[in-house]
Amino acid sequence: MRPVATTALLIILVAIACAGTPPNTRCEWPEPTGSQLSRLDQVRLAEDLAVRFADARREPSQWRANREGCEADLFERIAEANRISVAAVADGRQALAHRPFDWLVNLPMAALAVVLGWRLERWASRRFVAGEELAQWLAVAAAAAGIAVAIVGLGQVWAAAIEALRIGNGHLSYRALRIPWRHHRLLTLGLAASAVLVINAIGRVARRRIVRETTAADQP
Repeated sequence: MRPVATTALLIILVAIACAGTPPNTRCEWPEPTGSQLSRLDQVRLAEDLAVRFADARREPSQWRANREGCEADLFERIAEANRISVAAVADGRQALAHRPFDWLVNLPMAALAVVLGWRLERWASRRFVAGEELAQWLAVAAAAAGIAVAIVGLGQVWAAAIEALRIGNGHLSYRALRIPWRHHRLLTLGLAASAVLVINAIGRVARRRIVRETTAADQP
């Protein structure tokens, strides 16, 4: 599982590096590109420029002060361009935390749960024989819990990588706190475990049906 996550993260980071010329690290508002963006995208760009500026200064003890100072300057630029108050620009940041269903993050994790549930069913069918149903269900339940924990952890890495690709900056900083995946871990854990168990149950029913049909066909 770890090699898959590492490979995916490396691919996305390479994509970020090859995405083109990165924004400046001088806390300068890009024109005319910046003014052509929506107000929300302007706020998102200002945040990224501030993070890049603070990173470029290489002053760990002053990193937050440098970032916030740059943000304040850029927010004033956005406020003037849109003829609104700086407070209104800052309040707009709350909208960045509200996301719709994230297909790029959730769909691969759902597919992974299905594949692992199917693999688990195949393993259980070979490992246990008739009369060991209780032991089989206990083993499957334990494995489903482990798979769910792994999916939650891998999903967090994948979600962060996707967010870095969208922003175009591998240093998410405080922006990582907005990733929806990290706010629904218990729900995701339950859904992943349930998906694995359901896939396993469907596989068992299908396998038993095939066995019955094969047995009936062999009878004279």
